[in-house]
Amino acid sequence: MMKRLIFSAIIVVLVMLVGGIFQDVFAQSSSVFKIGGNRLRPPQLDGVKGGREWYRVAILDCSPQSAGLTANQLGNSALEADGEAKTDADVSASIRLRWDRYALYFIAEVRDNMHDVIGTGEAVNWWERDGISFYIDLVDADDTGRPYTALNIINFMAAPQNSSAETITLTYTDSQGERVPTQDANDIDGLEYGYRDAGTEFGGSADYVIEGKIPWETLLRFNLTKAPSVDTVMGLSLIILDPDGDDGFGGQLQCWGMADNPNTYSDIVFRGLTISATMAGGLRGGRSLGKPIVPDIDSWGTVKMQVGEGIEE
Repeated sequence: MMKRLIFSAIIVVLVMLVGGIFQDVFAQSSSVFKIGGNRLRPPQLDGVKGGREWYRVAILDCSPQSAGLTANQLGNSALEADGEAKTDADVSASIRLRWDRYALYFIAEVRDNMHDVIGTGEAVNWWERDGISFYIDLVDADDTGRPYTALNIINFMAAPQNSSAETITLTYTDSQGERVPTQDANDIDGLEYGYRDAGTEFGGSADYVIEGKIPWETLLRFNLTKAPSVDTVMGLSLIILDPDGDDGFGGQLQCWGMADNPNTYSDIVFRGLTISATMAGGLRGGRSLGKPIVPDIDSWGTVKMQVGEGIEE
C-alpha cells in the first residue's frame, strides 16, 4: 500500500513538471506584457476564444481608457446614443497574441455600438470600415518618418472573410519607401481570419470577434527578410477602426504607438519555449531547465510586449 502511495505521488509530481514545460504564468506591468507558451496547435479561426486555444494568454487592451492608448480619434456620429462617442462604449478591444515558426496569431474581441463596413471611397480605403489594422515594423527600424524601411500594414475587416473583395488589405513598403496597398489574391495569399458577430457579448450592441493569422511566408514576399526566431524584435502599433456611419475618414483608436511614426511603436520580443518547473499554486522560481527553442506547429511561443516611448499613459 505504501509503495502504491509513493508511486502515485511520483506520478503527480511528474505530471506537474511536464505540464509546466509549455506553461508560464504571464506577468504584466504598465510597460511590459509577457505571454506564456502552451503546447497546443494553432487556433481554429472561427472567432470563438476556445479555453485551450488561448490558455494563459495575456490580454492587451485598446480602448479610450486603456494605458496603451496613443490617440483617441473617434468621431461623434449623430447616429450614436448620447454620451457614448469617444468612450469605451463607442469602441474598445481586447487582443491576445501568440506565434510559432509559421505565423503570428491573434484574437480581437471588440465592443462596438454600431456596425459599419460600408466605405464610400476606393476599395483599399480600409479606414472607412470597421475592423482592425496591425502596423508592423518588421525589422524594428525605428523610422522617424518617410521613407519607411519595412512597414507592413495588415487590415482585417469586421465581416466574414471573402464576403467582399475588401475584407483583407495588405500595405507594404516599396523600394522608394512608399506605402503600397494591395488586395490582390496573390499578394494577400496566406492571410486568414474568422469573424463572429458577437451581438451584445462584450457590453455593446454590435460586438464582434476577429481571430486570424499573419503567416511569415506572406510577409517574406515583401519586407520581411527572414522569419522570426527567439529574441527577434519587431515594432507594433494597432488601430481599431470605427467609422460609425460617417463618410471618409470615420474614426479610430491608435494604441501602442503612433501609426505614422514607427519610432514610437511598442516592441514585440519573440520568446521561445523553455522547460520550467511549475509548482502548485503558480510559478515559483521560474527555474529554466533548457534553452529556449522556436515553437513548432504543435506549440505556442512566448511574446513579450514593451510599450514604446511617446505613448500617453
